[in-house]
Amino acid sequence: MRTYFNVFRQHFLSLTTIAVIGLSLSTSQATAQDFFNGFETDTTGWNVIPIPVFSAQRVPSGDLGIPSASGDWHATGILPVTDWGGTSSEFPVGGYLTTVDIYLDVDTFAGNDSQLYFSSSINDTANIRLRNFVFNLGFYNDNIGPGSGNRFVISASNNVIKFPNFAREGLSPLVVGTTGWYTFTHVFRDNGSGVLEVEMVVSDANGAELANWVLSNSFDVIGETVGGNGDGGFTANDFVLGLAFDNSAKLSSSDSDGDGVPDADDLYPNSDVRPTVIIDGNDTGVENSVDEIGCTINDLIQIIADSDSNHGAFVKGVAKLTNDLKKNGLISGKEKGKIQSVAAKSSLP
Repeated sequence: MRTYFNVFRQHFLSLTTIAVIGLSLSTSQATAQDFFNGFETDTTGWNVIPIPVFSAQRVPSGDLGIPSASGDWHATGILPVTDWGGTSSEFPVGGYLTTVDIYLDVDTFAGNDSQLYFSSSINDTANIRLRNFVFNLGFYNDNIGPGSGNRFVISASNNVIKFPNFAREGLSPLVVGTTGWYTFTHVFRDNGSGVLEVEMVVSDANGAELANWVLSNSFDVIGETVGGNGDGGFTANDFVLGLAFDNSAKLSSSDSDGDGVPDADDLYPNSDVRPTVIIDGNDTGVENSVDEIGCTINDLIQIIADSDSNHGAFVKGVAKLTNDLKKNGLISGKEKGKIQSVAAKSSLP
């Protein structure tokens, strides 16, 4: 199905009543949040290995001069590990993401090439770790590029073992020269061919994206070799007294009706996703597209049928819809004619 944006939203607003759609705004505005810990009350999800070196400790905002990213508490640790609320052997429809805020202090007293790695892993279908996806961070205070002076250099890889200068010799390194909180996000998704790809994004405290990397391996087939989320955590840490992190989360992008729009953004969660536009059992042969809020052409035609009291009004409504679709370049004139013709010959409403 082709996916497009504004025309369906505009057409929704032109309908006389949203009650026809049968939607709940509270449902449409909800966020599919599987796990979150901002450490305001406890370290749940970060105490899965009962050994202090692998657990997080809560500290108040201002500890070691570091303000929390949000709220009054954040976490620290040596090599803390999380299971994101529980690992999984099943890849969720629509994929998922994991995210954490990490404090980077460019005025640290750490030595040149001090390193910090953060990994979020994927499991196989037996719920055993399959592959790590790692942000490799290195602190440098020399003049060997990229950058110079006090700075962090960040790259991405599948490597969890620390090697000299690995971060700055890695893939498209990012240079960070300002102290502050930075958000590290892993987006796990289908690349469109059933193979896992992971987009790894670094953003600043204002949410501005600073860099991203996309990693994929052709052997990572979702449902065959790839299961659900694994664990996350710090696999290298030369900043034992200075590591601070906050706002850890795993968010699903479930897509219950399989229309390509995650449930959290889907205003029509039970779409008619048949591949072509079908009216009253008759196939027009026109591709059944879906918009950004999860409504297909079939959905809209059904809405028109449900809201009109007679056949003439239904045909007129379909004509207006298809005129709008053609005007916006979403269907051709020939496709418009096919839909209108089948609508006219139908017995709807």
